[in-house]
Amino acid sequence: MLETLFKTIGGRLEYVGLGTTEVSDYVVQQLLVSAPNLVFLDLSFCRYITADAFPVAESSRFIFSSTKNPELEMEPLDESNSTASSSDQSQDSSDTQVNFHPRFSVDSGLLPKLKVLLLDGCSGIRNTVVRRVLAAFEDSICTLGMSRTCLTMQAIQLIGTFHKRPLKLTGLTMNEILTRIGDDEAARALTNNWLGLTAGIIKSFTMAAPQLVHLALGGGNNLVTDSLIIGISQTCRNLLSIDVHDSLRLGDRCLIALGENCVELKHVNIGGCIGCSDEGVIAMVHGCQEIEELDISTLNITDHTLTAIGASLLHLQRLFVDYCRRITDDGIRNVLVGSNGLGCMFTLKQLSLVQCRNINESVVEWCKARLSPDALVICDSSAHR
Repeated sequence: MLETLFKTIGGRLEYVGLGTTEVSDYVVQQLLVSAPNLVFLDLSFCRYITADAFPVAESSRFIFSSTKNPELEMEPLDESNSTASSSDQSQDSSDTQVNFHPRFSVDSGLLPKLKVLLLDGCSGIRNTVVRRVLAAFEDSICTLGMSRTCLTMQAIQLIGTFHKRPLKLTGLTMNEILTRIGDDEAARALTNNWLGLTAGIIKSFTMAAPQLVHLALGGGNNLVTDSLIIGISQTCRNLLSIDVHDSLRLGDRCLIALGENCVELKHVNIGGCIGCSDEGVIAMVHGCQEIEELDISTLNITDHTLTAIGASLLHLQRLFVDYCRRITDDGIRNVLVGSNGLGCMFTLKQLSLVQCRNINESVVEWCKARLSPDALVICDSSAHR
C-alpha cells in the first residue's frame, strides 16, 4: 500500500509522479506528512483527487480532512454518513466510522516545501483547492498545473486575494477549465456582468504573482480578454511563454501590449484567437524577437505577417499556420529567407501548413530542400520529411 510505503521511505522522497493512478486523497495526505523533502508532485489525471488531499490552515497548524478509506470493506453507511465531512465544517460522529480515515492535524513547519504541483486532468479539483495549496506551500510553490479541471476563472481572484506578500509563483496553467463562474450577483460583480474580470481583480492577481513566466489560460474561456492579458503583461514583464489559444475575445490590443512589455517571450500560442489580425501579430513579433515557437493557426492573417516573422524571428523553431486561408506561397518563402536571405531557414524544425488552401505542394518541396534534414513540414493530413 502506498501510504505504508510513504511512511517507510518518505524521508528520502523529493520527486513523486502518481499521474493517471487511482490514488485517494488519504494517500496524498500521508505523502505530504511523510516526505519533508518533497519538491515535485504529479497527480495529473488522478480522478479521485479532490481538495481534501490538501490541508486547511488553522492558526499555526494545518488540518487534514476526514477522507473515505477505499480499502476497507463494510456495510454502507446511511446516506447522511456516506461522504466525508469537510474540514471547513464541524466534524460529527461520521468521522469515527471505520470506513473513514479520521481528520488529523500537523504543525505548519512539518509540511514539505513543495515547488511543483500538477493537478491537470483531475476532475474532482475545484476552486477550493487554490487557497488550500497556497496556504500550505505559500513560501515555496512555483508551478501550479490545473488544466482540464473544474476550476473557473475565480481561481485568478483567489490567487490575487490570498497573498500576504508576493508569491514565488512562476508557472500557472489553467487551460480548458470551466467557462462559467455562476449566475448570482457575486459572479456578476466579479466579471462585470460577464464582460471580463474587473480591473481590481487583475491588479491583485499580478501583484500576487509578479514573477510569473509561464501562463496558460487557453481553451475558449470568455473571461480571457484583452484587459486581462494587457494587465498581466504590464506587471509580469518576464513572461517566457503564454498560451491563450481559442480565446475568442482577444484582439490586437493584447498582442501589441505583449510586444511592448514582454520582449523575452519564447513560446506563444494564440491559435484560434480569431479577433487577432496582421496588425497585432506584426507588432508582437517586432517586439518579441526571441520567440522560438509560434502558433497563429486560423488567424485572419496575410503574407504581411509571414514577412514580418521571417525578418524578425531569427530563433524560430516551430511555426503553426494551419487554416490560415489568406497566406500564399510568397509568404512561406519569406519566412524562410527573410529580408536578408536567411530568415528562419537554419532554425526552423517544424512548419505546419494544414488546410492552407493557397499553399501549393511545390512550396512544401521548396521548404524541404532548404530546411535541415530532420525538419518536419506538415501539409494537410500528410507529414513530409
